[in-house]
Amino acid sequence: MLPLLRGTDLAWIYALVLLATTVGSEVTPGVDLDRVVLESSTNLDNLRQHPLYVLATSAFMLSSPWDLWILVPLLVAYGAAQRWVGRVATTVVAAIGHVGATLFVAVLLVAGLTHGRLDPSIAKVPDVGVSYGLVAIGGLLAVRVPRRLRLAYVGGLALWVLGPLLVVTRFSDVGHAVALMIGLGLAVLAARAGRAAQAAAAAREREPEPEPAAAAAPARRPDGRTAVAYGRAAAAPGGPVPPEAGSPDGRAQVEGGPVPPEAGSPDGRAQHMIG
Repeated sequence: MLPLLRGTDLAWIYALVLLATTVGSEVTPGVDLDRVVLESSTNLDNLRQHPLYVLATSAFMLSSPWDLWILVPLLVAYGAAQRWVGRVATTVVAAIGHVGATLFVAVLLVAGLTHGRLDPSIAKVPDVGVSYGLVAIGGLLAVRVPRRLRLAYVGGLALWVLGPLLVVTRFSDVGHAVALMIGLGLAVLAARAGRAAQAAAAAREREPEPEPAAAAAPARRPDGRTAVAYGRAAAAPGGPVPPEAGSPDGRAQVEGGPVPPEAGSPDGRAQHMIG
């Protein structure tokens, strides 16, 4: 069971919630499924009164137990999307499809009512379900289909979504068409982002390794002699240092080498640096 859930937990959780809300509302005494559906619907009346509430709850309701068949394509589509782009991106795409298609349809209905082309009763027609988000996810997955099968996939998806418009025009079918366009548009963006990421990775692999920095040339003193740290002239280890490059009193200082008597102690004995 765990291997089956790995990478598809979002789809299974969503399906279980839909199953619980639909069956629970149907079998629970005192609960009327039709009333629950109407209260969760994104019809115009509800969108005017509490838009955020119905935009959220309508995505977790099915209009009847007969609509539970949609859980099968939901599990397949959401599972594939989650394995590809993850939970957050899958949720965002579904939300954009659901909210975008719902609001587009609402604008069309308002325009139709304003111009007297629609019956006012359409403002109370229930509209719930997962189909808008599911169609958007299906459109997004077009970019994951092998190139040789992509045209057939998009054609079949478009026929499933747009076919009902050829028989009878319902506002929900218009919403499905909008959700499909949203999903296909996001698929194009995802494909471009993927190609850009691959190109950037290839460019990083082709970049040559930086060459080690060349050693800095020793600085020159005003008199033309090479200056070293603390003002000492460059000298071979253990060798003598010119008096003018030594201490302020002109005495030579050499690390690890013999020190002339005049640079030693007052009694003329040489002093060596320890270590």
